Amino acid sequence: MDHAGKQDAQAEMISTPFRHTIFWYLAITLASLWSAPTLAQNQSNPLVIVPNRLSNSFTIPRYQDIVRDVQRTGQTNLQIDAPSSSLPGAKGITGAVSQVSTVSSALDVFLTDSANLKASADEIARIVSNEPADRHSVLYDLQKRYQSSNRPYKLTIARSISDFVISTDTFGPVAPVQTQAVAAPLPVNEAIAADLKQAAGSPVRWFDEKSAQLMASTTVLESAAVRSPVAAPLSKTYANVVSQFIKAVGVPADAEATQGYINAAAKFKLDYAAQWPKIKNDAIARQAAADAYNGLARQRVLKAQYGAMTNFPPLSYEQVFHFSRYVVSLRDGSGNICSGIAISRRWIVSAGHCFTNRSWRDVRVQFDLDGLGKASRPLQILDQWPDRKRCSAATYRMTV
Repeated sequence: MDHAGKQDAQAEMISTPFRHTIFWYLAITLASLWSAPTLAQNQSNPLVIVPNRLSNSFTIPRYQDIVRDVQRTGQTNLQIDAPSSSLPGAKGITGAVSQVSTVSSALDVFLTDSANLKASADEIARIVSNEPADRHSVLYDLQKRYQSSNRPYKLTIARSISDFVISTDTFGPVAPVQTQAVAAPLPVNEAIAADLKQAAGSPVRWFDEKSAQLMASTTVLESAAVRSPVAAPLSKTYANVVSQFIKAVGVPADAEATQGYINAAAKFKLDYAAQWPKIKNDAIARQAAADAYNGLARQRVLKAQYGAMTNFPPLSYEQVFHFSRYVVSLRDGSGNICSGIAISRRWIVSAGHCFTNRSWRDVRVQFDLDGLGKASRPLQILDQWPDRKRCSAATYRMTV
């Protein structure tokens, strides 16, 4: 190789890594410039750390140790899991924190951005403030319970989720970082919002965050019981339902707590049916009981148990069988042609189309009184009302 060729080769050997260095420098610079507005924008929307209710390893004493450490040092160690879940629209992510002043194991926590948490808290406040005094939702009960309890602290850090996403080229857990933090008690509505978000994220999906406002407060039946004593037994049963619900929200991954809530709701349904004869003619008690019942019927984990909303007592299997005895078979010479229901000892209601191109005089009625498929003797129809030509339904009088 001549001298000129050697110089070209050396130049190529030097310029290749140099070009790579320039490329990565420019890439990093551009990335920094691109991310700078996002980071600056998110300084006013920092991350908020709260207890992880879904973690089996979380304990309040360990969390309090970390809070005290933050109060002393103004810092904490934070590691975020799966930053990809922090993309826009996410309600929160999980991570772990540990003390900076001593060697300690990390503790599972729940993280959300402050704007998201505040918006949810403001919505809870708005809903409760707009509810009539005697028609509150269970959000009102949550407020009362959280006001009287020792709420946990929140840790606010001057970092955004974007910081952690940019700091890694993977979507796995981000390496722990030491960051500035401030500890402060969770306001009532923020504490409720954080717990409801986590309850909605339970793996068994027993709770829907939006359905809480559809569930009646204990005050609905309590106020009814003051004005109408017949509502008192149901008021007591329903108070236990709400108590078990609030307990389940506090430990949303605890299957035993969730089952306690389900069992309490089942007891209320049974008591509702048992108390119906006493409340059905009392407008105040009936309305309050129906509000409580219908609110439970709209909760995710109770829908199958409660079925459709109602202003009537839920039917037992015995009642369904009892009513089925009033269903009759309308028959002609070819067999069953239609069905009807006996509304008295002498009258049956059926659809008018049952007698299209057929005379009612040729039809007989049969009952199955014992439910065993043994029909009664055929009963002759004596009359029809109204005129079939003027109505799509018909009533028939029979001999007995």
